[in-house]
Amino acid sequence: MRLALALATMTHLAGCAGPGPSQTRARAAVDLQCPEEKVDVSDVGTGQSSTYLARGCGKRATYVWRDQPVLNSPIQDDTAKAP
Repeated sequence: MRLALALATMTHLAGCAGPGPSQTRARAAVDLQCPEEKVDVSDVGTGQSSTYLARGCGKRATYVWRDQPVLNSPIQDDTAKAP
């Protein structure tokens, strides 16, 4: 019984990792006008939220996952230095 529960939990967690980051990278490459291999995607979601920060070619944007990546912020300049 414990083994079945452990396997079910691992399967669920693997599904959560799913295609989100890779599809977000592909979407961001188009939005940021940047080659996909130069786009870095970080999971910045908390709890149930699947939110990704994409950075590349001096730009950044935030996406939420709703069966596909959806742009959730304006595309911003990512080259400004912090004071």
